[in-house]
Amino acid sequence: MRYALDCQKIHALGWKPETNFDEALASTVRWYQTNTDWWQKIKEKSKDFKSFYAEYYRDRK
Repeated sequence: MRYALDCQKIHALGWKPETNFDEALASTVRWYQTNTDWWQKIKEKSKDFKSFYAEYYRDRK
């Protein structure tokens, strides 16, 4: 499921991103790589996560 975003209104108000997309994405990936203790607990123990994962990805293998 995808959808397009239109940022014209927020830009018209003067908002500008603090970092570019590539830098922000790399920073996010690094955070998840260095904080596995935080997200692994959620992934392994959460029934809601397991249910979502099973439902969303069951036909996408």
